[in-house]
Amino acid sequence: MYRDRYDDQGPDPAVDEEDGSGDLLGSDVRTPAIVLGKGVTAIGVMRSLARKGIDVFAVAPLGDLATRSRYFKPTTARCGATFSNQWTRDDYAVLDRVDLTRAVLIPCSDVTAEWVARMPNSLKSRFYSSCPSIDCINVIQDKRAFAGLCANLKSPHPQCFPMEDDADLAKAPIESRSELFFKPSNSRQFLAKYKCKAMHIESRDQAQTLWRKFQSHQIRVLIQEFIPGPADRHFFADGYRDRDGVIRAKHSRQRLRAFPADFGNSSYCKQIPDEYIGSAWKTLEDLLAHIDYQGIFSAEFKYDERDRTYKILEINSRAWVYVEFASWCGFNVCWLSYLDALNLPLPELTANRTHAACVD
Repeated sequence: MYRDRYDDQGPDPAVDEEDGSGDLLGSDVRTPAIVLGKGVTAIGVMRSLARKGIDVFAVAPLGDLATRSRYFKPTTARCGATFSNQWTRDDYAVLDRVDLTRAVLIPCSDVTAEWVARMPNSLKSRFYSSCPSIDCINVIQDKRAFAGLCANLKSPHPQCFPMEDDADLAKAPIESRSELFFKPSNSRQFLAKYKCKAMHIESRDQAQTLWRKFQSHQIRVLIQEFIPGPADRHFFADGYRDRDGVIRAKHSRQRLRAFPADFGNSSYCKQIPDEYIGSAWKTLEDLLAHIDYQGIFSAEFKYDERDRTYKILEINSRAWVYVEFASWCGFNVCWLSYLDALNLPLPELTANRTHAACVD
């Protein structure tokens, strides 16, 4: 059975005392947070906030891992209603009935981040957030739009070929055992349909078959270059950019293992010095500034040994799986998001651990 491994240890002094910033909350510690998510990510957000003395409520599926945390308090206990799994406009009415004078919303998925970004103005006087705007989310979550943004800014990025019709497929440089793959514009839609994040292109005939399948399912895709190299060529730049455009937290990680090996998630990663991927951080900072981004972020890069550049693959515009690992290393971005939403002073966080590693 799953167990909150830190339950018996109480608050982590490395997070709650060594950063010397607990007094920044003041009276606003009475403003609760509502975590919108599930699984390990939601647990990480709840822990990161609760250890700062913040009253935390959560919206998670019945029986989900997150409901087993000592910090889990369902909003249904206060509002007598449940949120849907689809996060539609009807859920705004449910949010309006929550028996809280005000609260800070912390999304843990692309769906909930978009839902918060589209929240009606009538609710924003009670429910605060420091999430990116819907324009930012649209350009980041749509992989075609993101590839176009990188091309316009000349940001190092894998070569991409937009796919609109058969003529685009014919122009793609597909050869036998090509180092290309089909990448979806909408990752959630693709994953739900095919149970994978992307598909390798083995030959032109196979690409034609897959293309017909995507068209029949109305799945939009692009063809992208597959950068060669093992899992440990993947790097992550995690952090927080505040309402004034200042990056208040910078946490760098290196992936050591992934599952599945080609298009999978990190199963083991370690903390590294920011200087190790300095050029990647420069790429990310320029990109975030261009779209006037605010909020939590986690950007993935892959080092291309052919031209010795860190090429940006994607950006998560919300809390991610390793968000609690960042907190334990001194970068509690959930807490920064909470403070920023309430327009409170923000500290610049620094590492209090080095060479830490984390397994998922």
